[in-house]
Amino acid sequence: MNAIESNRKAIEEMWRRLEAGLDWNVLDEYYDPAYVRNGDSGQLNRDAWYRQLQELYTAFPDHITDVKVTVAEGDYVVYRWTATARHLGQYQGAPPTGRSVTAEGITISRFRDGKIVEEQASWNKLAFLENLGISALRRRIPNT
Repeated sequence: MNAIESNRKAIEEMWRRLEAGLDWNVLDEYYDPAYVRNGDSGQLNRDAWYRQLQELYTAFPDHITDVKVTVAEGDYVVYRWTATARHLGQYQGAPPTGRSVTAEGITISRFRDGKIVEEQASWNKLAFLENLGISALRRRIPNT
């Protein structure tokens, strides 16, 4: 298997293995120590990304990521994904709603020596929060 196919396979395998047992050590096999993620939360290093994932899976313990489409070229894998889950724990200060939600997005992953070193992620967080009944706008505007 060449590096392009190996990188493509790593994306699908990573999510499957993580969600099979929520073994956070699995992530070290896929993410380089110098990893940087750029997205709706700004720029995150690897440890901050792991903390964000742990918060997500604590609030949504049945969270499943379905990788729909992957395109790989050179050191890059671009993938479109859909995530489904039920809101069963506190998330960003909001109590559990019990609602089922779906989120969709696209992530561009750059690999170096078989590990992800950089990602750019884009998804509609506003729609996700609204589907939970959490108003992102209300959370950002202080009471006056």
